[in-house]
Amino acid sequence: MRRAPTPPPPRAAGDMGPGRTPARFPAPSTSETPEPGTAVAAPAWPDRLAVFGLGTAIAYGALAQGAFHPDQMAVMVLAVAAAVATRALVRHRPVDPVVLVCVGSWLLFATWALLTGLLHGDLAAAYPAAVLAAVLAGALWVAVGLPEESHAVLALVVTAVAVAVAAAGWAGVALHREPFAVVSSGLWRASSTITYPNATAALLVVALFVALAVLAPPPRLGSLIVASVLFAGLLPSIVADAPPRPGLALAGVAAGLAVLVAARPRRRGRVLAGLGVGLAGVLAVAPAAAGSAADALTEVAATRLTAVSAERADLRRVTAEQFRDSPVAGVGPGRLDFRYEDHRGIEVRAYYTHNEYLQTAAETGLVGIALAVTPLGCSRSSPFAAAAGPRPPPVRGGCRRRSPRSPPSSRSPSTAPSTSSGTSPFFRCCWS
Repeated sequence: MRRAPTPPPPRAAGDMGPGRTPARFPAPSTSETPEPGTAVAAPAWPDRLAVFGLGTAIAYGALAQGAFHPDQMAVMVLAVAAAVATRALVRHRPVDPVVLVCVGSWLLFATWALLTGLLHGDLAAAYPAAVLAAVLAGALWVAVGLPEESHAVLALVVTAVAVAVAAAGWAGVALHREPFAVVSSGLWRASSTITYPNATAALLVVALFVALAVLAPPPRLGSLIVASVLFAGLLPSIVADAPPRPGLALAGVAAGLAVLVAARPRRRGRVLAGLGVGLAGVLAVAPAAAGSAADALTEVAATRLTAVSAERADLRRVTAEQFRDSPVAGVGPGRLDFRYEDHRGIEVRAYYTHNEYLQTAAETGLVGIALAVTPLGCSRSSPFAAAAGPRPPPVRGGCRRRSPRSPPSSRSPSTAPSTSSGTSPFFRCCWS
């Protein structure tokens, strides 16, 4: 009986058999043509340059008196302009219409400020407001268009700058050193590198929210204890007439650090002794400063823990009167007259209302204040609300894990940078 012939083995794709050469067809492309409106992965280097520009502007503005003077403002404007220029290179990345509304609103405010300054014959006085609005518009346009890893880097920059500003303000109050601290309302108030207490407080509050959104949440009880110990150590140095007590302030810092370390898991047994030493140091020097601490609490409660201020009421009254004189177009940026008679009948010369909304309305009118606050109203809309919605849980170190929906890296394992646990989170955010 003859056996059936064995069938030949299947040939691979393109194998034309012995002695035959396969046709030279072009290899299929591994990347599909994106559909219209679909975001395309952008090169990494423009994003890194944009992050560098924004990070430089943030750091320089916070460490150089808030970029208040013209030469300082020019440096910050150049940094933001460099970020805007690199962001403009990424043309295929779509921008949400809400972002365009916010950016356009601030640009229109800048134009309106220059126009009102020109109409009132004082164009130079309108430059600061116009430049600030243009910088805000550019920074917003750049920041929203960056990928998630770049947002994490910017958040780390904001947090690190805030820590430096807070440390400088703490040292200024503890040592009574100007301009890092100034005497106001009978208290030494931290003005730090910004050299203005209110602006320093505003920066620290914003940075606190950024840190809470990016970093892993610390234990609530531990955070409360740390804040209380730091405040207790610095309290005797706050009163303007009291001598500086840096030893007590340092003891508060030591106790706070001990509490932070003790609050970490699997390390409590090692640091209980350090915690005891820190608290013992605070308790040892606290009786000597009990009197000044009580005076400081009284001063703080009387001047800071209240919304009543006769001086600020005078400023609001004078500003509102000038707003009523020109409600639509305003009196012009930088043209408010703060020479007035206060509630005590004393002639006063001031420079600011200490109410930015009211002062902006008085200087640029209803048109200007509407353009200025429109981006604030858009912050609850897409894409800002989406960014503030459910997100992956933060990780310690400030860098979020890559989203499962993110496309895998096109780099091979041999060329991709290491993302092991020993690599810095900042490095992973920048280069992964």
